[in-house]
Amino acid sequence: MKIRNKLLIVFCVLSVATSAQSADSALCSSGYSVFFGNGIRTEPIGAQAAARRVRSMLGSEYDGEPMSYSVSYNPSEGVLGDLLEAFAQKREEDPTLTWQLFFRWVSGRFIETSLANILEDYFGFEGANRIEQAAARLAGQTGYTDATVVQHASNYESELLAGKRVLLVSHSQGNLYANAAYSRLLSLGRNDYDLDAFGIAAVASPANNVATGDNYVTSDSDLVIDTVRNIIAPATLPANDFSVPSFPAGDRLGHGFNEIYTSQSYPSIRNHSLNVMRSTLSMLSSVTPNPSAVGPITATLTWNIPGDIDLHSFEPTAHVYYINREGAVGYLDRDDTSGTGPEHYYTSCEDFTEGTYSFGVNYYSGSGAKTATIQLSVLGVNYPARSIVLTTPEYSSGNSSPSILYRVNVVSDGNGGYQATVQ
Repeated sequence: MKIRNKLLIVFCVLSVATSAQSADSALCSSGYSVFFGNGIRTEPIGAQAAARRVRSMLGSEYDGEPMSYSVSYNPSEGVLGDLLEAFAQKREEDPTLTWQLFFRWVSGRFIETSLANILEDYFGFEGANRIEQAAARLAGQTGYTDATVVQHASNYESELLAGKRVLLVSHSQGNLYANAAYSRLLSLGRNDYDLDAFGIAAVASPANNVATGDNYVTSDSDLVIDTVRNIIAPATLPANDFSVPSFPAGDRLGHGFNEIYTSQSYPSIRNHSLNVMRSTLSMLSSVTPNPSAVGPITATLTWNIPGDIDLHSFEPTAHVYYINREGAVGYLDRDDTSGTGPEHYYTSCEDFTEGTYSFGVNYYSGSGAKTATIQLSVLGVNYPARSIVLTTPEYSSGNSSPSILYRVNVVSDGNGGYQATVQ
């Protein structure tokens, strides 16, 4: 009997429009995956609203190829937690910034007095040390990363491996996450996709650069970014839009994505934001993605600690995994036995058929608990990533009964296409 001490964790990172979609020939072209990355203190509903705004501005296709839209959600940790995260990320850009400076900043120069009093009561005389301990949890010596960065990078890598070009429209702190995710992708050193197919369109950025180029827009009336630049980090990207009045109606801080940067009430900065997105898309359009990895269904597995975790894909008539990497319908690109993935499965456009497809993981070998994550795309829909904590290696005995994270039922729609239900 195999030990099954596992905890299933579902990361609701990407938005899903419906559980059933029709297939067409566009699924076998490369296309574009557009993500929206939110800033601090943003609830999922707000991030989804921003993604819908991006879609309304860019449309359903670019240069004759389809565009899909998702959210790279940066969960809020409350006011203090979000500020800690943002400051830890800024310290990666500028190590001269001190946590003592952060404590003085949040204790009276930026936030309201009532919150300053709460901070004083919570931190007491050991405030700087407490913040330093929190910083150690947030920032590593080799660059800023956390579970959210890892998840975002996994999502982008899944799309790149599937032959897509990826546009990330990032707002506020989402730009710090965007740069960190790009750095992680760069550090992985994969050669089976072109990282030039990933681009960032930065909006209201508190960072000192855009990792993939120069495309950004920041209003000189944005008091949030102005505060970061004038009080914390002078190297923050300068304002480059001067069209929004001070203390604008709808958002007195002049910082909101929907309220200011893409609002029809401020057409000049809305057009500036749109041009930043389109300019980034135009750079991506010159990159030739990997055409062999495009298909109606793709599944990408990553895990958080080096070891041997295996992706198992069950087609209607075949079991695809490290021993049998080519099935009747799809393919597994690699077997990573010592890293953190990814392992990527994709179905053929020519051989795709209806039936039940299942995707799971087996902890083959290693030490300690590991969190494995599968990112799934079905008929053009990116489903929320699902993760599972694996505690005990199963070795080859786990090949016949991996932990299933997704089941997909595909049926013909009677018009030459397909519909799918994902469980």
